[in-house]
Amino acid sequence: MENKNNKEILRRKWMIKRKKIFEEKGLKKSKEITKKILSLEEINKFKNIMIYVSYQSEVNTENLIISLLNKNKKVFAPYCIKDKKRMEIVEINDFDKDLEKGAYGIKEPRKSLKNKKFAPKNLDVVIVPGVAFSKNGYRIGYGGGYYDRFLTRLKDETLTIGINYDEMVFNSIPTDEHDLAVDMIITDKKILQITKT
Repeated sequence: MENKNNKEILRRKWMIKRKKIFEEKGLKKSKEITKKILSLEEINKFKNIMIYVSYQSEVNTENLIISLLNKNKKVFAPYCIKDKKRMEIVEINDFDKDLEKGAYGIKEPRKSLKNKKFAPKNLDVVIVPGVAFSKNGYRIGYGGGYYDRFLTRLKDETLTIGINYDEMVFNSIPTDEHDLAVDMIITDKKILQITKT
């Protein structure tokens, strides 16, 4: 229980910090992160890429999504099924036309696309949001567990990339047994390859 409380306290504190960073230089930092992602050999090599659609003070993903669509990548956006506490994904082809406000006020694929569900095990890359990350690849999310559950449905070879502002990567964060580390963290300053033990 104590770990849960610690996470909650840190989550609130770090969300305030992230909001301040976003207000001061979030879009500039997001641009740097986008550039780094697009320069990755893996991104150019792989086809099926899932990316979260940014909300509030998260690293902005709009330009990244549009750039990948322009490179003829298959881009998948998530949506939440609240009553099942489950996240699914569908392909989008147009940032403006294929997204609408959904659960929690976050943009997600419009209703008419949701019957074209895509199996997570067929993804090559997943871009993962987080309030904060640790240098060994763990994350603190928003507490709903959507991503934790989703990441268990990927195949082992899927590359998971956490993105955040450089100030939101810490030496360590509280973790639980079920937490999964990402393979790579990209900030506006660096690319961290995570060595998993």
